Amino acid sequence: MKKGSLADLGLLIVFAVVLVFSFFIIYNMYSSFKTGYIQAVNDSGMYDSTQEHILNSGTLVTDTFINMTPLIVLFIGFGAIVLAFMIPVHPVFMPLSIFVLATYIFLAAVFSNVMYDFITSDTMLPITNSHYIIAQLVTWLPHIIAIIGAVLIIVMYGQRGLAQSAAGF
Repeated sequence: MKKGSLADLGLLIVFAVVLVFSFFIIYNMYSSFKTGYIQAVNDSGMYDSTQEHILNSGTLVTDTFINMTPLIVLFIGFGAIVLAFMIPVHPVFMPLSIFVLATYIFLAAVFSNVMYDFITSDTMLPITNSHYIIAQLVTWLPHIIAIIGAVLIIVMYGQRGLAQSAAGF
Protein backbone atom coordinates (compact mmCIF):
# COMPACT_ATOMS: atom_id res chain seq x y z
CA MET A 1 0.00 0.00 0.00
CA LYS A 2 1.34 3.40 -0.95
CA LYS A 3 1.67 6.03 1.71
CA GLY A 4 -0.01 9.36 1.12
CA SER A 5 -3.02 7.84 -0.58
CA LEU A 6 -6.67 7.68 0.36
CA ALA A 7 -6.00 4.40 2.15
CA ASP A 8 -4.44 6.51 4.90
CA LEU A 9 -7.90 7.92 5.65
CA GLY A 10 -9.10 4.47 6.67
CA LEU A 11 -6.13 4.22 9.01
CA LEU A 12 -6.95 7.68 10.34
CA ILE A 13 -10.54 6.67 11.12
CA VAL A 14 -9.48 3.47 12.88
CA PHE A 15 -6.78 5.31 14.80
CA ALA A 16 -9.22 8.00 15.97
CA VAL A 17 -11.77 5.40 17.10
CA VAL A 18 -9.19 3.34 18.97
CA LEU A 19 -7.67 6.40 20.65
CA VAL A 20 -10.98 7.81 21.83
CA PHE A 21 -12.26 4.48 23.17
CA SER A 22 -9.01 3.48 24.84
CA PHE A 23 -8.28 6.88 26.40
CA PHE A 24 -11.79 7.15 27.79
CA ILE A 25 -11.68 3.65 29.25
CA ILE A 26 -8.22 4.22 30.75
CA TYR A 27 -9.27 7.58 32.20
CA ASN A 28 -12.40 6.06 33.70
CA MET A 29 -10.39 3.19 35.24
CA TYR A 30 -7.80 5.60 36.66
CA SER A 31 -10.46 7.89 38.12
CA SER A 32 -12.14 4.91 39.82
CA PHE A 33 -8.79 3.71 41.17
CA LYS A 34 -7.86 7.17 42.43
CA THR A 35 -11.19 7.68 44.20
CA GLY A 36 -11.06 4.24 45.80
CA TYR A 37 -7.44 4.63 46.85
CA ILE A 38 -7.95 8.04 48.45
CA GLN A 39 -11.01 6.76 50.29
CA ALA A 40 -9.12 3.69 51.55
CA VAL A 41 -6.17 5.79 52.70
CA ASN A 42 -8.46 8.25 54.48
CA ASP A 43 -10.34 5.39 56.16
CA SER A 44 -7.10 3.82 57.37
CA GLY A 45 -5.87 7.09 58.84
CA MET A 46 -2.58 6.94 56.89
CA TYR A 47 -3.21 10.02 54.74
CA ASP A 48 -0.15 11.66 53.25
CA SER A 49 -0.20 14.68 50.93
CA THR A 50 2.55 13.10 48.81
CA GLN A 51 0.23 10.27 47.84
CA GLU A 52 -2.43 12.69 46.70
CA HIS A 53 0.17 14.70 44.77
CA ILE A 54 1.30 11.55 42.92
CA LEU A 55 -2.29 10.62 42.08
CA ASN A 56 -2.99 14.16 40.83
CA SER A 57 0.12 13.94 38.64
CA GLY A 58 -1.34 10.79 37.10
CA THR A 59 -4.55 12.67 36.36
CA LEU A 60 -2.52 15.37 34.64
CA VAL A 61 -0.85 12.75 32.43
CA THR A 62 -4.15 11.15 31.41
CA ASP A 63 -5.64 14.60 30.72
CA THR A 64 -2.67 15.42 28.51
CA PHE A 65 -3.01 12.23 26.47
CA ILE A 66 -6.74 12.72 26.01
CA ASN A 67 -6.28 16.32 24.90
CA MET A 68 -3.56 15.30 22.42
CA THR A 69 -5.93 12.96 20.54
CA PRO A 70 -7.25 15.59 18.07
CA LEU A 71 -3.72 16.79 17.37
CA ILE A 72 -2.57 13.23 16.67
CA VAL A 73 -5.47 12.73 14.25
CA LEU A 74 -4.75 16.01 12.45
CA PHE A 75 -1.01 15.33 12.23
CA ILE A 76 -1.67 11.93 10.66
CA GLY A 77 -3.87 13.68 8.10
CA PHE A 78 -1.23 16.32 7.38
CA GLY A 79 1.38 13.59 7.06
CA ALA A 80 -0.75 11.83 4.46
CA ILE A 81 -1.08 15.09 2.52
CA VAL A 82 2.67 15.69 2.57
CA LEU A 83 3.33 12.10 1.44
CA ALA A 84 0.75 12.49 -1.35
CA PHE A 85 3.10 14.94 -3.07
CA MET A 86 5.51 12.05 -3.68
CA ILE A 87 3.10 9.68 -5.41
CA PRO A 88 2.50 10.00 -9.14
CA VAL A 89 -1.11 9.05 -9.89
CA HIS A 90 -2.86 8.98 -13.25
CA PRO A 91 -6.06 11.07 -13.39
CA VAL A 92 -8.05 8.11 -14.71
CA PHE A 93 -8.30 6.84 -11.12
CA MET A 94 -9.93 10.02 -9.81
CA PRO A 95 -13.55 8.72 -9.95
CA LEU A 96 -12.48 5.67 -7.97
CA SER A 97 -10.80 7.94 -5.41
CA ILE A 98 -13.97 10.01 -5.06
CA PHE A 99 -15.99 6.83 -4.49
CA VAL A 100 -13.47 5.64 -1.87
CA LEU A 101 -13.60 9.04 -0.18
CA ALA A 102 -17.40 8.90 -0.05
CA THR A 103 -17.17 5.43 1.51
CA TYR A 104 -14.72 6.69 4.12
CA ILE A 105 -16.98 9.65 4.93
CA PHE A 106 -19.90 7.24 5.42
CA LEU A 107 -17.80 4.99 7.68
CA ALA A 108 -16.56 8.01 9.63
CA ALA A 109 -20.17 9.10 10.17
CA VAL A 110 -21.11 5.65 11.46
CA PHE A 111 -18.11 5.50 13.80
CA SER A 112 -18.77 9.09 14.88
CA ASN A 113 -22.30 8.16 15.94
CA VAL A 114 -21.08 5.08 17.81
CA MET A 115 -18.35 7.05 19.59
CA TYR A 116 -20.78 9.86 20.43
CA ASP A 117 -23.17 7.36 22.04
CA PHE A 118 -20.22 5.96 23.99
CA ILE A 119 -18.85 9.27 25.26
CA THR A 120 -22.29 10.57 26.20
CA SER A 121 -23.23 7.48 28.20
CA ASP A 122 -23.90 7.98 31.90
CA THR A 123 -20.54 6.53 32.88
CA MET A 124 -18.44 8.58 30.45
CA LEU A 125 -20.34 11.87 30.56
CA PRO A 126 -18.24 13.42 33.38
CA ILE A 127 -15.10 12.72 31.35
CA THR A 128 -16.69 14.18 28.21
CA ASN A 129 -17.72 17.32 30.10
CA SER A 130 -14.15 17.89 31.24
CA HIS A 131 -12.64 17.13 27.79
CA TYR A 132 -14.76 19.16 25.41
CA ILE A 133 -12.29 18.93 22.53
CA ILE A 134 -12.77 15.14 22.28
CA ALA A 135 -16.52 15.62 21.90
CA GLN A 136 -15.78 18.04 19.07
CA LEU A 137 -13.43 15.56 17.39
CA VAL A 138 -16.07 12.86 17.58
CA THR A 139 -18.77 15.17 16.25
CA TRP A 140 -16.65 16.57 13.42
CA LEU A 141 -14.86 13.35 12.38
CA PRO A 142 -16.77 12.95 9.06
CA HIS A 143 -16.03 16.59 8.19
CA ILE A 144 -12.35 16.18 9.06
CA ILE A 145 -12.16 13.07 6.87
CA ALA A 146 -13.93 14.89 4.02
CA ILE A 147 -11.58 17.89 4.17
CA ILE A 148 -8.39 15.85 4.43
CA GLY A 149 -9.63 13.48 1.69
CA ALA A 150 -10.51 16.35 -0.65
CA VAL A 151 -7.10 17.92 -0.12
CA LEU A 152 -5.47 14.51 -0.75
CA ILE A 153 -7.37 14.15 -4.04
CA ILE A 154 -6.40 17.67 -5.10
CA VAL A 155 -2.76 17.05 -4.25
CA MET A 156 -2.58 13.61 -5.87
CA TYR A 157 -4.34 14.49 -9.10
CA GLY A 158 -3.45 18.17 -9.35
CA GLN A 159 0.26 17.38 -9.45
CA ARG A 160 0.06 15.82 -12.88
CA GLY A 161 -1.81 18.84 -14.27
CA LEU A 162 0.71 21.23 -12.78
CA ALA A 163 3.62 19.25 -14.23
CA GLN A 164 2.05 19.23 -17.70
CA SER A 165 1.27 22.96 -17.64
CA ALA A 166 4.79 23.75 -16.44
CA ALA A 167 6.29 21.64 -19.22
CA GLY A 168 4.27 23.57 -21.81
CA PHE A 169 5.85 26.90 -20.95
